[in-house]
Amino acid sequence: MRQTLTLIVALGIGILLGACTAQVNPVPTAVPTPTLPAAVFTPQSSVDYCVSCHTDKDALIQTAKPEEKAPSESEGVG
Repeated sequence: MRQTLTLIVALGIGILLGACTAQVNPVPTAVPTPTLPAAVFTPQSSVDYCVSCHTDKDALIQTAKPEEKAPSESEGVG
């Protein structure tokens, strides 16, 4: 029994010391990056649809999340 315990402790110490050894990392090499094409300006539409969408009552009603009833503070465990 005592020999088994000594063997287990010795193996544990060996594993611990083996995990603490210095690990050699390879030297990173430079990776060439591809050149990007020049940026091209493309004008955007000047029409703003935000106001027309947010003022459309029917669309707002169709996409609205149903209102949930908040639980009162007197309900529940406690």
